[in-house]
Amino acid sequence: MEEINDPGNLGTIIRLCDWFGIKNIICSNNSVDCYNNKVVQASMGSICRVNISYMDFENLLINKNYNTIAADLSGENIKDFPFLSNQIIFFGNESNGFSEKLLSKIQKKVTIPRYNDNIDSLNLANSVAIVLSELKNQVTER
Repeated sequence: MEEINDPGNLGTIIRLCDWFGIKNIICSNNSVDCYNNKVVQASMGSICRVNISYMDFENLLINKNYNTIAADLSGENIKDFPFLSNQIIFFGNESNGFSEKLLSKIQKKVTIPRYNDNIDSLNLANSVAIVLSELKNQVTER
């Protein structure tokens, strides 16, 4: 999670990760504090079951051999993308998406298909829910 500002979004994302069996979330250092009252409330107790850490993504990705994916409007359709169980999926800031610095280090991009050109984006937590659902559907079918 890069620069997540909305405590309600982070709390909901923590709850979603718990729902889908995702045990770890990594947030950029300048994201909202996971112990913010609104985050804790929105997580509905899931904060006790999901590990949340904060770090500089540049240090995370430097000289590492991770499979990295960004959820981005310019990406490949998630229905056509072969998710693996050992990938790191990045989600960007609610308003600005990803920093160019981070996006340049990401190997692949995926997007949620849009069926109405009159809307330009989804809420961050909704996007996380859809991507995690597709990831889990693909990984458990194999």
